[in-house]
Amino acid sequence: DMSSVLSMLIMILFYSCFRREELINSCSALSIIEPSFHLVTNLDQKELLVEPLTLLTKESFYCFRSPDTLTTGACTVECKRVDKKPLGWGLKSGISSSDDDCRRRCFAFTTIAQPAKKYEGPLFVHVREIPFPYGKLGGSIWMASIGMSQYIAMNPSLVCNKRVLELGSGVGLLGITISKLGGRVTMSEYGSVNGTVNGQIIVSDEKRLIPSAMLTNLQFNVNLNEQNDNMDVRHIDWYDYLPEKSTKRLDGDEHYDLIVGSDLINWEDDVEALIATLKHFMSRGAIGLLSTQTENRKGLPLFLQRLDEEFNSVETEDYYVQHFDTHPMLLIKFAL
Repeated sequence: DMSSVLSMLIMILFYSCFRREELINSCSALSIIEPSFHLVTNLDQKELLVEPLTLLTKESFYCFRSPDTLTTGACTVECKRVDKKPLGWGLKSGISSSDDDCRRRCFAFTTIAQPAKKYEGPLFVHVREIPFPYGKLGGSIWMASIGMSQYIAMNPSLVCNKRVLELGSGVGLLGITISKLGGRVTMSEYGSVNGTVNGQIIVSDEKRLIPSAMLTNLQFNVNLNEQNDNMDVRHIDWYDYLPEKSTKRLDGDEHYDLIVGSDLINWEDDVEALIATLKHFMSRGAIGLLSTQTENRKGLPLFLQRLDEEFNSVETEDYYVQHFDTHPMLLIKFAL
């Protein structure tokens, strides 16, 4: 039954993690209930946006390693269908021809019990990745986004009831996770506002890869997770916030409590534009929280240097995501 399936998935979440016994003991007294998002019975599969829990099983693990004794050992499970069909196959949200060229992915993040609330089990997020010609580097999920999402899932007080702006949202895994944890989220990307998968491809310039369908895909993933009441998507091009491009900025930007992002810096060319954008949106007192892989990130040393020069408080913390290999990450907290 549904209870047995959920209980089995909870056990999988903790399997192979460091300090496994300690984690299991800390959860033993929690009351487990089935997430209402997946309570689907006697309903035509063609009317569903995402797979019900009974159609999902474990595909692989992503385990979080950190000096933080609360968070370390928490695992994310990437799910697949038990019938071996692609995620989204036969569902209401997977009937468009453009979806045939895309890839659906589903992640179950370990969560913790909230005060005065029943423990609701893992947090499920479904996203669609899009082909490189339409999404460029942001069209697929990067490891730092999974690590950051798991970190936030174990520290929900960072985002609950906060207004959050995510820069460089990509496919929206982190932003949707934050929304489901109680944050009011604005996800942002650049490129064409109305582009579609299999539509016109934007010709990129010499230094920048311009996506043609990233913003449209972000809205698709918001709809897929039924988070429209708690999320919005907007166009933000970091280069518009450079001093010489100030006329391109939108006036009346709203106040945010937290600015987040994952794997935002690959090259040194983007550093000044990102620093300028962060300063603009953090000028009213917001806190910054970024996550990045540390391997093959040529722009990271310069970015950290410029953060120290432009912001009053900068703290970094090493962590790792274990997924077959060990992937070193850096968590960056900063404020003006």
